[in-house]
Amino acid sequence: MKNIDIQQFPLSKAKLSAILHQIPVAIAYTDINLKVLKTNPQFFSQFGYTEDIYSLCDLLSQSSSKKFCSKHNCLNSILQLGRIEHELEIHHKNGKLLWVLITGTLLDINKPDHGMVWTFNDISSQKTAQEQEQLAATVFEVTGEAMIIFDEKGKIENINPAMQNLIKYSRDELQHQSISLLIDTSIHQLPIEEMLNLVINKGQWKGELFLVKKSKKPFPARMTINAIKYPSSSFTHFVAILSDISKYKKKEQTLQHRANHDPLTGLPNRNEFFLRLNNAFATAKRNQYKVALLYLDLDGFKPINDTLGHGRGDVVLQEVAVKLQHCIREVDTVARLGGDEFAIILNGTSEEQISSTAERIIQSISIQLEDSLYLSVSIGISLFPTDALNPLKLLQYADEAMYKAKHQGKQSFYWHNSEKKQM
Repeated sequence: MKNIDIQQFPLSKAKLSAILHQIPVAIAYTDINLKVLKTNPQFFSQFGYTEDIYSLCDLLSQSSSKKFCSKHNCLNSILQLGRIEHELEIHHKNGKLLWVLITGTLLDINKPDHGMVWTFNDISSQKTAQEQEQLAATVFEVTGEAMIIFDEKGKIENINPAMQNLIKYSRDELQHQSISLLIDTSIHQLPIEEMLNLVINKGQWKGELFLVKKSKKPFPARMTINAIKYPSSSFTHFVAILSDISKYKKKEQTLQHRANHDPLTGLPNRNEFFLRLNNAFATAKRNQYKVALLYLDLDGFKPINDTLGHGRGDVVLQEVAVKLQHCIREVDTVARLGGDEFAIILNGTSEEQISSTAERIIQSISIQLEDSLYLSVSIGISLFPTDALNPLKLLQYADEAMYKAKHQGKQSFYWHNSEKKQM
């Protein structure tokens, strides 16, 4: 492009004055010592003043004035370069500080005494946004919460130090990798795409899932995902905040175990027994098989407890619990209902196998403690769905059958609605 000599198009003083007054930029003309010689109306309106200002330094904040108005920082630069530019804080008339980009240019670099022209652009909003971004970046780096930033396709763009410490991956190792790399998909079935759709539609997604560390060890975590929304309403990035809830889950499991298990033997208690019995019924209905309920009462336990003391009696109950567990399969359940009474749920088994299990239990719980102290067991058996469809009714029938076994000589088992005693 051919250079244009502006002097070929001279402007009258009237036109220059009109331009100075109409241009939507604050302008000031000063001497080399920053004394204000002339301004346009926008200069005063931008900073809230109506009277003349003696020096540019009168507008500046204390920190900006020290930075800008010294001979070393300002005058030398102007004389050497013919131009100076700074981001400085300026006092508005109402006392508010504004961030302004100030640009000064010598009218004639060879004749500094001709003065300078200054323009002032308010950059407060940009500066505030920049400071907010810097603050967010600082929070991202120093917060104790593990955080991940990823794009709309689930590709990781950044992780903070807390996240690195949690999963033992570095930023470089995870950058541009899919966030699904960190999720144990064998446990968590919701695809990352569906999670992000929920975030976009509802504004946020919260949930518990299992993450995988670099060592491939999974651990339970709580995750919150928020979308980063721009003024155009488009979602281009997401931020996930994560916390390791392993200790919480372990404590929760401990409390749940205590609530549902007998503290002495560690076996399921009455509450857990009925939960498992109901589940057994539901599974048996789907698979069309029978469930056997065995009600057990120890023969001779009271004399042992009275003679040897409750401490020894507790040890006997613990030994019985272990023996009973050795007599059944993993799919079955042994529970302590209270005192010296136990119940066993046998899932999907035949009457022959039930009889075999009962005989194995009777043989296992035949214990000689002392010459006059002998422990055995009596068992009552009822069947679902043959005898009852109700858990309480089925337990009642097994209890009644157990008493028949006791009346028939103990150390035996008896079937509900059967006159035949099985030895």
